[in-house]
Amino acid sequence: MRAQFRTARLLRILFVLFIFLGIGVTTSSFGEDKKANDFPNVKLKTQDGKVLRFYEDLIKDKIVIINFMYTQCKGICETGTANLVQVQKALGDHLGRDVFIYSITLDSEHDTPEVLKSYAENHGAMPGWIFLTGNADDITILRNKLGLSNLSPDLQRELGVAIKDSKPGAGQKQHSGMVLIHHDAFNKWEKISITSRPDHILEVIERMKPPRDRS
Repeated sequence: MRAQFRTARLLRILFVLFIFLGIGVTTSSFGEDKKANDFPNVKLKTQDGKVLRFYEDLIKDKIVIINFMYTQCKGICETGTANLVQVQKALGDHLGRDVFIYSITLDSEHDTPEVLKSYAENHGAMPGWIFLTGNADDITILRNKLGLSNLSPDLQRELGVAIKDSKPGAGQKQHSGMVLIHHDAFNKWEKISITSRPDHILEVIERMKPPRDRS
């Protein structure tokens, strides 16, 4: 118990430090029209039933953590959600202000806003961690564009999974096991395994901080 408390405290201190160094600075970015075209501006619905556009409402000028999941998924999804719970604790009040977490379902038929809301509440998701559903075809386009479609070979070996052995119909729910971290204002993004330790995920967020002004 004490070890968990020390870890959460250390993660919070690390995050506050790199916020202080400038990660939370809001700037106007150039080439906004081009960037908008780089992301499908599909409509998604939150666990509260609110309709949002992917780029304009969720991504533009923000630092975001994006993962794909579904509520009936066990194993990797549960591990990933548990890790994001720890990241959420470390972010503290910065969640929903400087950094946003988006968990997008791959099973929109089952994962209605009501189901996602219950899942979010059961895992203690705080404001700033948004669960999203939408049209299945739009979500497929979105995850393909973000490069989060296929389970990475390294993660396949780690989990002992072979895509060719997947059950029929599993392809739609097959996902990369990666989390995407993106800072839109500076067009920076990185991927990391959703099974990574929370402090490693936070280290990637730290690298999203803007360049220092040398003038």
